[in-house]
Amino acid sequence: MKPLIGIVSRSTMNDDSSIYYTNSKVVRSITLCGGIPILIVPPHNVDYESDRPGAIERLTDENKEDIKSILDRCDGILMPGGSKWYEFDEYICKYALDNDIPLLGICMGMQLLSKRLNNSKIEELDNTVLNNTSINHNQKGVKYVHSVKIKKDSLLYEILNKEEIEVNSRHNYHIPEELDYLKIAYSPDNIIEAVDYKDNKFTLGVQWHPESMCFYDEDAKKIIEAFIDKCKK
Repeated sequence: MKPLIGIVSRSTMNDDSSIYYTNSKVVRSITLCGGIPILIVPPHNVDYESDRPGAIERLTDENKEDIKSILDRCDGILMPGGSKWYEFDEYICKYALDNDIPLLGICMGMQLLSKRLNNSKIEELDNTVLNNTSINHNQKGVKYVHSVKIKKDSLLYEILNKEEIEVNSRHNYHIPEELDYLKIAYSPDNIIEAVDYKDNKFTLGVQWHPESMCFYDEDAKKIIEAFIDKCKK
């Protein structure tokens, strides 16, 4: 049976209405690599586009139970990119880590995972750093933007068996240097490009977008396939 992959939704404005969404390539990459994608949306009656993340109404115990009932049905969790995250995202990330549910964090999802692995409080979770380096890391639509060096003692190296790959890039912020000890891969300008937690079945965060690359790049496809494989019961 194919594994059920929960995709954490993102919020945005569409005309005068706020909507929950996911990028179609996230869905297509999961399907391509043998999973069944479903969207995980917030359980409480809050318009996520109306307030700052720190001002959003906090999750109640009932809300958390509702989220848990969804996560317990998922064989894996994918936390995609976006522009901001909430307690909803942080709770999902922590629950997946605590219960050893395979987790793949992409771009902002990797940044959130990094903070969670650092045991940061929810109030500190938006503390990323604006890019200001020799590389333009926000190049939408470009297949390959820069190289990434991979440490040998990492989950990413186990998957790819390579010390260097080429990746796309479309982010304006990055993980601060204080979390350097989490780094398993990095760009030529020394920005953290991947983190992992090898005590769990599969916990990996990448700063680039393998979900977009997996249709033309074998390394990217291997990352998604390795995640899906670990989600199989």
